[in-house]
Amino acid sequence: MVQSAIRNHQGQRFHEEWKEFLGDSIFATNGELWSRSRHLIRPMFARDRIVDTENFEKHIQKLIPHLEKNNEKPGEETIVDVAALFFCFTLSAATDYLLGQIVDSLDDPKTIVAESFQYVLHHQPISPLLSSKGFRLNLKKMDDFMQPLIDEHTFLHALAHFTKDRKVIHDQLVAVLPAGRDTAATLCFCLFELSHNPTVVAPLHTEFLDRLGTSRKTSCSDLKEMKYLTAVLNEALRHCPVVPLNVCHALTDTTLPRSGGPDGHSSIGIPNNTRIFYSTTNMQRRRDLYDSPPPAPGNAGSDEKRPIPYFDPLSWIPERWTAGWQPRP
Repeated sequence: MVQSAIRNHQGQRFHEEWKEFLGDSIFATNGELWSRSRHLIRPMFARDRIVDTENFEKHIQKLIPHLEKNNEKPGEETIVDVAALFFCFTLSAATDYLLGQIVDSLDDPKTIVAESFQYVLHHQPISPLLSSKGFRLNLKKMDDFMQPLIDEHTFLHALAHFTKDRKVIHDQLVAVLPAGRDTAATLCFCLFELSHNPTVVAPLHTEFLDRLGTSRKTSCSDLKEMKYLTAVLNEALRHCPVVPLNVCHALTDTTLPRSGGPDGHSSIGIPNNTRIFYSTTNMQRRRDLYDSPPPAPGNAGSDEKRPIPYFDPLSWIPERWTAGWQPRP
C-alpha cells in the first residue's frame, strides 16, 4: 500500500524544475504522461536489439587505444583520467545505437554536443541559482544537434511510429541520451574498486578466459553466463549508486513503517503531496539493514576458512551476490 501511494511519483514540482531540460520525457513525468513515454521508448530496448553487441564492440575497440595512449611509459604507474574517456565512449555508443549517427567524442572530446551535455547535466540541479544565459545556450546547442536527426532512423524511427509530434520525440531523445552517463559512472566505480581489490581481479580474469579465450568477441549470451562479472557490476552499483539521492511524492495520506517515535523505529504519518527524499548511498552503508555477523570460529588457530563478511556494508565483496545474498528491504 505504501509503495502504491508513493511509488515513482516525483510530483509536479519536480516536473517544473526539470522541464526546461527534460521536457515531458519519461524521467520528468508521472501518471499518464509517464506511461505514454514508456510506451514510446520501449521498442528501442527490445530483446532483439539488445542482443546485438557488435555496436558496442566497435566503440570498445576504439576506447582501448585511448587508454593505452595515456600510459606514456609502459611498466610505470600512470594516472589516467578514465572518467572523461568513459563518458566519451558511452556518448559515442549511445548516439550510434539510438540515432544511427556517431558523436565521435573519443577522437574529439571537444565535440560541441558532448560539451553541452556535460554543461547542462552539471548545472541543471543548481540552474535557478545561476545565470540562465550559459545554461540556455548549451540547451540550444543540444537542440541544434538533435533537430536534424528527428527525421532519421533507429530510435527515432521507433518513436515516429507512434507520434509525429517533434517536441515529444525531442523530449524522449534528450532524456535517453544523458542516461549513458550512468554507464560511464558505473564503469568508473567498478574500475576504481578493481584497482584496490586484486583478489577480485584474478577470478574475474579467469572467468573471461574460460568463457571467451583471448580473441572471441563477446555475445549477449556470454554476458548472461558470466556470473562473477554480473556480481562485480552489482556490487559496484550497490557500493556506489549512480543515483545517490532520489525523491518521491506522496499521492495520498499514507505512512512509512520507520522514522517515527523517539527512537525512529515507529511508523510516521506522511500527508498527501509530501516530498520524500532518500539517499540510496546511505542506505547501502547502514549496518542495521544488513545481516548480523556470524559467530567467530571457536579455535583461533584452526585452519577453518573464515566466512566472507557479507554483513559488512562498507566492504566491496562481489561474492556476496554469487552466494545468494539479497539486500534487505
